[in-house]
Amino acid sequence: MMTVKQKVTHRIERSTILLLFIAQATVLTMAIALFAFTHPMMDDFCEAADVRELGVINGLNSALTKNSSRWGSKLIEYIVPAMINPIKYYGIFPASIFIFLALGIYLFLISLFRRHLNISYIVLLFFSLISIYWVGMRSPAQSVYWWSGSVEYQITLATMFIIFAILFWVSGKDPGQRTTTIVTAGVCILTFCLPGLHELFGFILAILLWSGFLIAYRIESPNRHIWLKAATAAVLGLVLVLAIPGGHNRMASHDTSFQLGAILFLASRQGIFNIVAWSLDIKLLSATLLFVISFQIRAIRPAWFAFEGVNWSFIVPFIWVVLLVVAFLIPSIAIRKSMPYRTLNSIYMLFLVGWFATVFIFTRLRDDPVLTDSITVRWIRHAALVIFAVSLLATGNTPSAVKDVFVRGPIYNQAMHHRYQIINVAMIEGQDDVIVPQPSVYPKHQFRQGEIEEDKDNWKNQCVARYFSLNSIALRDAQ
Repeated sequence: MMTVKQKVTHRIERSTILLLFIAQATVLTMAIALFAFTHPMMDDFCEAADVRELGVINGLNSALTKNSSRWGSKLIEYIVPAMINPIKYYGIFPASIFIFLALGIYLFLISLFRRHLNISYIVLLFFSLISIYWVGMRSPAQSVYWWSGSVEYQITLATMFIIFAILFWVSGKDPGQRTTTIVTAGVCILTFCLPGLHELFGFILAILLWSGFLIAYRIESPNRHIWLKAATAAVLGLVLVLAIPGGHNRMASHDTSFQLGAILFLASRQGIFNIVAWSLDIKLLSATLLFVISFQIRAIRPAWFAFEGVNWSFIVPFIWVVLLVVAFLIPSIAIRKSMPYRTLNSIYMLFLVGWFATVFIFTRLRDDPVLTDSITVRWIRHAALVIFAVSLLATGNTPSAVKDVFVRGPIYNQAMHHRYQIINVAMIEGQDDVIVPQPSVYPKHQFRQGEIEEDKDNWKNQCVARYFSLNSIALRDAQ
């Protein structure tokens, strides 16, 4: 029978875990609810208009010739509006991609921990990671709730997670099996296509895959050829993307007067500022403490950690740092200005995965995996659980999301539906030039920069006008 002290401790433990569950459930509920208040913006209308006027293939060819080399992303962005009404069902588009990202993260965690942790604990890790990511990213509006942004960034991240989940799984299989051959072919197709979703993460994928091959070669893995084939496919996919003229034209449209020193300064400034901010985030620090003192995590001693000739305490943080340098340097070279938040959001996920991988490696260095279940450790765990839960609710994107869902979102939805009614009436009456009122409020999680402007000749206005077969459309102030 438990003593009174043990009963109190047990109740506190259950209460803090319940608090974390409520916090994560609230965060994800708000994240999903926001899809009800999303509406198409700039590129969404441009691509839908291209599909209507040129068709999918000709529209795609035009984009890859003029201003993009991301053939995979553009193909998705052109096919979907051709099949589904982008206004009526817009929220479904990015919502499905967010679910796809969640699936990729879950499969990745399963591939890492399926032999060491029960499903319930893996699910807890999954909800913790995706909650930290959504709450901590700089702008969900640009990556999660905007169709074009979600295709180019969230699908790319999801595909990367799935690629490595498959590789970790197939690396333990018999190389002579037919299943292994088929899966290898499938993963090579994915690695070839991923640079076509986003070239930056094509570079990052290639670095990771070649690193994986070198490690597999060093330990004489019988499946090292799988990593070699996947890495080669990623390089070939990257070469294809770099050969597409649209990417060169897009780079040429940016400031080309930057010198090497200015580029390095820009990359360093962005990298240091964001990495320091991410590292000092109370959500991440409290989650890291929980990760470190978890009995289940501390007990994990994967077989690969004992491979001779592989210094994991050097390799993992070294690759992490290299990837972060590449992630901040390449956009600085390409666009010569501060990168958009949608790119930064995806680098944040890269940072999170590398952070926890590095923490995991360094907490394996001690031979004794046992952590004493002392009163001090228990109270530290309780405090960390409370801090983690409260920080998920009180910091980052959660407070503004609550206001968007219950206040700004419904008002904005009503204003946008009114806008579509004005446009439909104008089309019925044969009007070619339309002026629509500006919404009185915009949700923070709506991509505000994609809104039309008062200048009817602005390219965003022209895209909307093309989509609705108008001569022009402009915005007037709500006042």
